[in-house]
Amino acid sequence: MKTPLSTLLAEKHSNIFSVSPSTTVKEAARVMTDHHIRSVLVLDQGNMLGIFTERDVLRRVVMGDLNPSTTLVETVMSKDLNTATPSTLVHEALNVMGDHKHGHLPILKDGKLVGMISVSDITRYIAQSFENEAGSLWSYITGDDPHTVLDLHEETT
Repeated sequence: MKTPLSTLLAEKHSNIFSVSPSTTVKEAARVMTDHHIRSVLVLDQGNMLGIFTERDVLRRVVMGDLNPSTTLVETVMSKDLNTATPSTLVHEALNVMGDHKHGHLPILKDGKLVGMISVSDITRYIAQSFENEAGSLWSYITGDDPHTVLDLHEETT
C-alpha cells in the first residue's frame, strides 16, 4: 500500500491533544477520558517533550504506586518518541509502531507537529481500502453496483 500518512491526516480530525510537563497525571488522565483518547502529547511552548499514554499510567503510576494527584506527567511520560512525516507511507508507519510497540505516532512536517496517527487510524483506513477494493472487484465481475447486497437465500427460493 503506497499511501502516505497525509491521506489519513486529511480524513481525520486535526485535534492534537496535549498537556504541559507540569500537568499532574490525574489532570492528564481527565483530558484523555474527556476526549476518549489513549494518549496526550507533552508539549512545552510548542516543543514536543514526550507522550503520556494509558500504558504509562498502568506501568509507571499504578505499578510504581505513585499518587496521580501529585505526580507530574514529565516524570512518567515516554520520552523516546518515534515520529513520521506526512510523506511516510502507511505500511512504514505501521512497521515502526509494531516494532516499537507504539499505539501513536506524532507526524512532523519541517520539524513542526502537524498531527498524530494511531494504530486504530491505520486499521480503519486499511479496512476501508479493502472494502472499496472488494466493491470494485464485485462491480467489475458482475457489472452490478458494488453497494448492492445480495441475499442468496432469497434468490434460491
